[in-house]
Amino acid sequence: MVLQSNNDPDAFRRILEWQVDMVNLNHADTFLAVQRAQADALTGLPFAPR
Repeated sequence: MVLQSNNDPDAFRRILEWQVDMVNLNHADTFLAVQRAQADALTGLPFAPR
């Protein structure tokens, strides 16, 4: 589990790279935007959450 209380896109990128099972955060909107951008960059397709 990772705790990230700051609105820091670089930290969110690292957290996603670490593939942690749980993230406790205060800025879900930024985290999801970073997640979408990383998924788009990896696949070349828009991210579609399940």
